[in-house]
Amino acid sequence: MKEHNQRHGAFGLIILPLVLIILVIGIAAYFLVFDTNGNPNNIRKGGDIASIYLILLTLPSLFFSIVVLIFFILINTKISHALSSFFPKIKKQVFQINQQIQASAKIATKPFIEVDVRMTAISNIFSKKD
Repeated sequence: MKEHNQRHGAFGLIILPLVLIILVIGIAAYFLVFDTNGNPNNIRKGGDIASIYLILLTLPSLFFSIVVLIFFILINTKISHALSSFFPKIKKQVFQINQQIQASAKIATKPFIEVDVRMTAISNIFSKKD
């Protein structure tokens, strides 16, 4: 089953476009080389026909590219709107958590600071020499 899907995918993605391109180039080459009958105007006409074929070959890819570009722009817009409403909520929660952590840190460090202040005061008393 998997091999069948792979062969079908290879045909649709590789072989079919390759055959179509060779066919279009062959038709253009026919008009350019064999249909001139020695007349330079026919060569110009063949070149015009070949350029029309090339333009027609690029139009589907151009159209597809524009559709994909519009799709990505819409997706980007939707994501940016979703994130712009999501980040303020996160920011508020992070701010609340930060305040709680700072309050906990003050409570945890207050005894150490008091001990340090008293030790400094005691060392200043005993280190004074008059």
